[in-house]
Amino acid sequence: MHDKLTIGVITLGCAKNRIDIEEVLGKLNNHGYFISSRLEESDIIIVNTCAFIEEARLESIKSLREVSNYKSQGKCRILIATGCMPQKHSRLLIKNVPEIDIMMGVHSYEHIEKLLNAALKHKIRSSLLKVPPNEYRSWGERILTLPEYSAYLKIAEGCNNKCNYCAIPSIRGSYKSRPLKSILDEAEMLAKKGTKEINLVAQDTTYYGKEKGEKNMLPLLLNKLSRLKGIKWIRLLYAHPAHLDDAVIDILANENKVCPYIDLPLQHVNNRILKDMGRSYNKKHIVKLWHALRKKRITIRSTFLVGFPGETTKEFNELISFLKIYPLDNVGVFQYSPEINTPAYHFKKQVPLKDRLSRYHKMMSMQKQISCRLNQNFKGRTMQVLIEKREHTNENDIIYYRGRNVYQAPEIDGNVILSSKMQLNPGQIVPVHFYGFTSYDLLGYHVLK
Repeated sequence: MHDKLTIGVITLGCAKNRIDIEEVLGKLNNHGYFISSRLEESDIIIVNTCAFIEEARLESIKSLREVSNYKSQGKCRILIATGCMPQKHSRLLIKNVPEIDIMMGVHSYEHIEKLLNAALKHKIRSSLLKVPPNEYRSWGERILTLPEYSAYLKIAEGCNNKCNYCAIPSIRGSYKSRPLKSILDEAEMLAKKGTKEINLVAQDTTYYGKEKGEKNMLPLLLNKLSRLKGIKWIRLLYAHPAHLDDAVIDILANENKVCPYIDLPLQHVNNRILKDMGRSYNKKHIVKLWHALRKKRITIRSTFLVGFPGETTKEFNELISFLKIYPLDNVGVFQYSPEINTPAYHFKKQVPLKDRLSRYHKMMSMQKQISCRLNQNFKGRTMQVLIEKREHTNENDIIYYRGRNVYQAPEIDGNVILSSKMQLNPGQIVPVHFYGFTSYDLLGYHVLK
């Protein structure tokens, strides 16, 4: 037991990565380690890294360098790097941050206590990078690093899509659906802890069960989750356009607890670019999906990749024109980042960085106008809002809060800024009347019953 040793953590990247480290923290806590929110007081610091794009890798290295100072100027005895960076770029990490004591890839977490003991007792530095397992693997009950009222829930690991720009399959392995009972058991446990919103994540949530030849497993999962007491909202993230079907769309539209919201990364709309990306659909399919979702009044969030090798100005403008004709509620834009050991890394006609950056800004500027226009549709409506944070109190004792409605996902979408004459707590769901909007946020006031 190590009841006097504290562990601090920084987690970067996606929600799936966060879930991994939350399971690791739960495992360590069960073995006597104390989890601290203060890095300067931690004996052990874990930086859970991301390697999705170059910007993420640079952020991971920067974070590790910054916290390495706690080894010489603070209490830290052991610095651990976990996640996708060690799995994919271990040499790069050691070269840039020699202070790292332990490196662990995403498939090695069952051995973390053993490596920690070796480092603490014998000052042994180690690196453990295992190959992906054949089945979905969980590391145990999580310690949530975000407020318990909203939690991410992983339903699968790995990816079978093999997009030409993406290194995730080489890091996470092939697609492995999580057993249905395991998902439901964790969801029930989260509900007992006070979770009201569950956000389903995987590299491709809409592929759930399909690698085993099973059909309609995602609709079955959504239906069963909807029956759990305490859970109010269920949100579907990381859907794939090629695998989203009518059965799922109908549940998004008709099941009360399932948010009428879909996170649908389209990446592009030009047919040649989509083919070169390795995306298994075309523009006609995208337009069909857009109409099907809009007919059911489902909010659409998407992400796009600009500056992909060979993307011409004309093809980029086709993407811009598409968004004007088929507006989306929320959009994230990434600049293409050449990833080693992916097919696109070797593609000719790489787009210059200045053009990638210009296209990024142009697209984000246009989407800002689209989001603002669509936000007008909320003015005059009253909806339920999940309170997340108290902002401030004005001179008239009116309290301002930040929250979200069912059409806004945590961390990536806009917010609701609301006023209230009452004291509200994070996790409460209250009625809010919307009277205004900004480009991304909605403005409202708490409706007193």
